[in-house]
Amino acid sequence: LELEKEALKAKEQSLTKTEQAMETMRSVLDSRGEQLMQEREEQLLELLDSTDPSDPDATEKTKEKGDVEGKKKEKEKKEKKDKDDGGEPDDDETEEERLKALEKAATAIGGE
Repeated sequence: LELEKEALKAKEQSLTKTEQAMETMRSVLDSRGEQLMQEREEQLLELLDSTDPSDPDATEKTKEKGDVEGKKKEKEKKEKKDKDDGGEPDDDETEEERLKALEKAATAIGGE
């Protein structure tokens, strides 16, 4: 019984370390995502500045790129909201997907 308690304690410590590492990774990824979004926004602004207003196709191309960026921003807002809600998944995210993501993260940081 004493050995089982020690084993459980060791597993709990391992899980705590894994959770801390995942939180650190999430923080790094969030900041990198923001940096990439800012870079992309700058690229789009440059594209808008270089677009020839007399070219009717240029306006449509710029609009399409803006739509893609809008969808990306919407997805990032949703992910940030999920994180702010304590990591609770939306209905479209299954428990299995969350477990796979956790396993992948744990493997990436040297977990079991």
